[in-house]
Amino acid sequence: SGLFTGRAFAPQRTRGFGGAAPKLSRLVRAGRLELGPLALKRPFVTLMDPDQSIAMGAIDGLLGLPIITLFDIATEVGPGKLWLKRNARLATADPYARSGLWIDRTPGGIARVTAIGGGSPAEAAGIAVGDTVASPATFDAAMRTLGDEAGREIVLKLDRGGTIIDKRLVLADYL
Repeated sequence: SGLFTGRAFAPQRTRGFGGAAPKLSRLVRAGRLELGPLALKRPFVTLMDPDQSIAMGAIDGLLGLPIITLFDIATEVGPGKLWLKRNARLATADPYARSGLWIDRTPGGIARVTAIGGGSPAEAAGIAVGDTVASPATFDAAMRTLGDEAGREIVLKLDRGGTIIDKRLVLADYL
């Protein structure tokens, strides 16, 4: 698709079909998605790492429910055709982490940074993969803080190799 590198992305966990999905994927905005004569402007697209997509049978992107629900879909099994007709549903906003951080819970309930979105507030703030969130002190508290709306300024205390550092970022609609 050519969308995996060189553009802003939000890390997210892939939800889909076909067994084990890659641990993380990227949510990006495409310029335009054309499905036959129908076109969607600036849709969100979920992308898997090309190395992981090869292991899953050359799948590198998913048309998720936010896109599929915009269409009435019919199939013609014999000739192998899929018919799409735009319905009257409105596109929904796709939520993503306005910080650009993906954190995982450690066995002790602490939040550890495992991915940073390109072009995100977290990247601009200089947060690094492997940093541990020292304040807010628990994974759940960090998730609540990072899940707030665009425009909120956040100060995170991070443990980076035994040194506590402060990083400021403003949650933003960066995609």
